[in-house]
Amino acid sequence: MGSRMLHGEEAYSIAIMLLEFLDKRASGATIQIFGTDISAPAVDCARAGTYSETAVANVSPERLRRFFVKVGASYQIGKQVRDRCVFARHDLGKDPPFSKLDLISCRNVLIYMSGELRSGCFPSSTML
Repeated sequence: MGSRMLHGEEAYSIAIMLLEFLDKRASGATIQIFGTDISAPAVDCARAGTYSETAVANVSPERLRRFFVKVGASYQIGKQVRDRCVFARHDLGKDPPFSKLDLISCRNVLIYMSGELRSGCFPSSTML
């Protein structure tokens, strides 16, 4: 979406990419994206899935039509995408990690962690 990180953008973008890739097979596929943040207000913002016209300026007209709903002066992620995304507060440094996941995307999160915290959250055997 925009060049700066917006709450929920990563989870919604992954869901949209999967829906596009699966195309007509998406309705039969079980897709669940977990989006987490340490900040409760950030999680609430992500759940709303609402972005300004400026934030979606680089989204193609086809994607806007297919995956967003115009709400006043904003765009909201459509139900088809929002139903596949679950947002929760999670502290990687204190809370146990999720298990049985197929993909983990940590956009920019590792740069904010010390080496000790990073190795505690992501044991070396799981890192690529």
